[in-house]
Amino acid sequence: AAECESYFNSDKLGEAVVPFYASHGTIEEYGGTILKEFHQAYPEIRVQTTECTDLDADDAVLSDECEIALTVGPLPEGRFSSARIFSTDYVLLISSSDPLAVHSSVSIDDLKGLPLVVMKTGVRTFSCLQDICRKHGFEPEIHTFADNILLVYYLATQDGTYGVSTQALFNRLNPPGLTAVKIEDPDFGWHIYAIRKKNGDLTAPSELLWKALTGKKESRNTRPKS
Repeated sequence: AAECESYFNSDKLGEAVVPFYASHGTIEEYGGTILKEFHQAYPEIRVQTTECTDLDADDAVLSDECEIALTVGPLPEGRFSSARIFSTDYVLLISSSDPLAVHSSVSIDDLKGLPLVVMKTGVRTFSCLQDICRKHGFEPEIHTFADNILLVYYLATQDGTYGVSTQALFNRLNPPGLTAVKIEDPDFGWHIYAIRKKNGDLTAPSELLWKALTGKKESRNTRPKS
């Protein structure tokens, strides 16, 4: 306790603090490794990370709660300078005993009438899904809006209920009893963006973090071919 008190009363409080917002999943899929490397390279800069929804990450930048954030697209047009840094496919989570599990992919039209479990509406998955289903002439049937992704996976193990997740997360979790079938559509994918205010200047510490986040080429994590 004495060491903790000494630390927080020391001159370390004079170090640069960079508020940083990251929407759900972006740290696990991309940002975590970058933040670790950044801390090793710049120990005098403390990145204060807040995990939030996609929309909250956008709002944090626009309201000056932070200068940069990681969020999931599609982004509001004309409001941010951005860099797309990671992509993966959306997949339909299916109980391995379900007849649909034998397919390698499904189309948007195949989702019509399926009871779907998706993340809550502050996450862009639902709005993207709704938009693309409407282009195909129907409304998605939502069984459950989940507050956490593990509930999506749990409910997808039940016969007759289907989850919407990403290939990258499915690969990491490798859940028993579930099959991930790619939702085949070029306009429906999960993309991580680093964002900052349009034409806004960054402080020097934030500029260093921005360069770290955007310095690697975009990667795409998809299921390896069997």
